[in-house]
Parts: sequence; C-alpha cells; structure tokens
Amino acid sequence: MAIIDSWYRWYPALLTRIYYRRVSVVRLGSIPQTGPVFCVGLHRNGAVDGMVYKTVVPKATFLVSVQLLRNPIARIFFTGIPVTRSKDVGDRSENAASLARCVEHLRGGGTLFVLPEGTSDLGPRHLPFHSGAARILAAARAEGIQPAVISFGIFYRRPDGFRSDVVVVVGHPFSDDITTALEDIGVNVDSAAALGRIERAAALRSGDDLAAYYPALKRLEPRADDPVLIDRSAKVDALIASRVLATERGVPVFSTRPMAWSIAWLAFQVPIVVAAAIANAGPLIAGWAAGRRFADARNTITLWRLLIGAPVAMLWVAGVLAAAIVGRSIWLVPAYAIITIAGLIVYPELLARWPRLKNAMAPTEARAAVEALRES
Repeated sequence: MAIIDSWYRWYPALLTRIYYRRVSVVRLGSIPQTGPVFCVGLHRNGAVDGMVYKTVVPKATFLVSVQLLRNPIARIFFTGIPVTRSKDVGDRSENAASLARCVEHLRGGGTLFVLPEGTSDLGPRHLPFHSGAARILAAARAEGIQPAVISFGIFYRRPDGFRSDVVVVVGHPFSDDITTALEDIGVNVDSAAALGRIERAAALRSGDDLAAYYPALKRLEPRADDPVLIDRSAKVDALIASRVLATERGVPVFSTRPMAWSIAWLAFQVPIVVAAAIANAGPLIAGWAAGRRFADARNTITLWRLLIGAPVAMLWVAGVLAAAIVGRSIWLVPAYAIITIAGLIVYPELLARWPRLKNAMAPTEARAAVEALRES
C-alpha cells in the first residue's frame, strides 16, 4: 500500500512538472499539517486539475469519477474514492457507500479533496456546485468530526499550453458556505470575452511574476466590462489580428534588450529545442495526436496528451536505455537526459523570444496601446 501511495504522489507530480513550466502557490491561508482536513476546489481543466492540486496537497485523497478508475490507462495516473456522477454510466446507488468512505477517511484524520462542480469548464464562471461536498461535510459533523475546511482555486496562463504556468490559490479556512467560499476565491465574469480581457491585462501587469497574476485577476474582476478596459483591449486585439503585434501565449511581449540580443538567443535556443524534439519525437507526436483526436473540448486536451503521451514516453525512455545497452553506448543515456532537460527549460523562453524579436519593430503606437492596457 505504501508503494502504491508513493506512486500516486510522485508520478502525477512528475508529469505536472514536465508538462507545466511552473506551479506557483498563492497562500491566502494555510493547510493544516494534521487532519482531518476537507478541501474543496474549483474545477477548470479536466482531471489534470487533480494532478496539479495533488502537488500542493500530496496527502489528499480525492473523490473521483468512477469513469476515470474504470479506464486502465487512467488508473496509472489517478486513484481515489469513486463516485458515479449523473452523466456517468453506472449504478449511482453505490454513491452512498462512497460518501461513507469519505466520512471514514476524515474520521481517521485524513485529508479529503472534492471538486464540487463534478466536471470542468474553462468558461467565465464556475459551473453549478453539486450537493455531494456539503453532504459529506454535514455527515462528518453529525458524527462529531470537525475537519478544517479549505477552499482552493486554480488558474492557468494557458490550460493546454505545453510548458505554460499554473497558479494554485489556497484559501482561508471557512465554516459552512462552500458556494460562497469558492466564488470568493474564483474569478467570475459574464462572458468569455470579458474573461479574456482581464486575463490578458493581468498577464501584462504581472509579467513573469506568477505570484502577482492572481491578485491582478481579482483586481480586474469587477472591471471586466469597464468601457475603458473594453476599448483598450479591442485596440490590442486589432493590432494582434493585423499582425502588427506578435504574442506569447496570447500576450504581447517586448524585449528590453537590443534586437541583436534576441537574434543571438534564437541562434542558441533553436538548435536545443529542435534536438530535444527529435530526441523525443515519439512521445511528442503521440501526445499531440491524442489531444487532436480524443479531446472534445479545450479543457480535455492536456489530459489526453498526458494519458497517451506519458506511457509512450516511458516506453521511449526504455527503448533509449535498451539501445544504449545493446549498442554498448551508455553515453546515450546521459546525452538523452541532458538534451531533454535542456529542451524543457529553453522551450518556454523560445516561445517568447520570437514575438519579442518581431515586436522590436512594432510602431510606437502599438507599444503605447499595450502599455495602456497594462495600466488599466
């Protein structure tokens, strides 16, 4: 059991660290070191949310869809207490036993993590919260169990972007109203366009300081439909659409260095990324194809890339090791590792270097429009 528990701690954490460049934690409150602890979190990017949350709360046991646990590939990545959602195929009468297991887990001083929306969406506000989390909490308290209750939020700079960034927000402990706590920690606006406006403005404000991204989002949240913000955002949209400005993951970026600096860095970075891509062609192609073939929405692209790409990567690494042994070329192993790690490090910077080079030639008016949006 200890080996299995360790697997579900380190393997999803490893994949999260590989797929996303950084997971930054904003701690509005603290997570108790001793239980029982009842965690409720917002759900945006499919089952990948659980993998990211697990890196922040490694001791947590998750209430998970039975569909995940029925899939033999998904079982490599996910474990937990199964529940049959209304949209799942299965006998929902077994949910009572699952909720009882949740209460028993809390009774033993464990940490339980529930995503009350039941499913995920990258829309402008949370989905309706189901009653399961509140029922578990009420049942636990009825039996004299008083867990610390903590809310969590999760915010992706680009949910499906390989080597992008994630912010996890740990909320203050609260007593009863799960809906209010999750709405307070989340960002809720009226439309996808409004969310896009404040996400870009927040990214411009925070720059590479990931810890500043969430506070910027919350400050902009009540101003999502402000006419000034709408106007400034529309001007930047027009410049991007006309290709006057280039973007890094949807955000215009500029270099403070001379153009020669960006050209020199490109000359250094491109060979590294190309070499890493060639060295890992199998997993990269498999993950890319899975995301295109199986994902039914943007919020499931990363999940499918990992479900298919990660097992292929394990086989790929085993193949590299076997080739090194058979060919008596053990040097291939450290060479492969160095090239792969270097590619993971350099790739995000390369994504920003191209638009920085192009934007070095942007007219003054374009720079002024971006600066106005940043100061909104």
